[in-house]
Amino acid sequence: MSEIHPIEVPKWGMTMEEGTVGEWQVAEGESFSKGAPLCTIESSKISNELEAPFDGFLRRIVVGIGDTLPVGALIAVSA
Repeated sequence: MSEIHPIEVPKWGMTMEEGTVGEWQVAEGESFSKGAPLCTIESSKISNELEAPFDGFLRRIVVGIGDTLPVGALIAVSA
């Protein structure tokens, strides 16, 4: 059985408190490699691609495009 990993809103700056989920580059059910862009996250100051911290398989996306969440909030689950 594969290990489950959370994918969360990152903190990209000292003052970043929340991020808005933009376009997903990986769909549910697709595999990805470490360093591959998973989605875009926008804050009040920047828009950046969230890169995969490990090789994996995107099991479930739990937020919609345009949802704004606090840093550390769960946005997807991978294995």
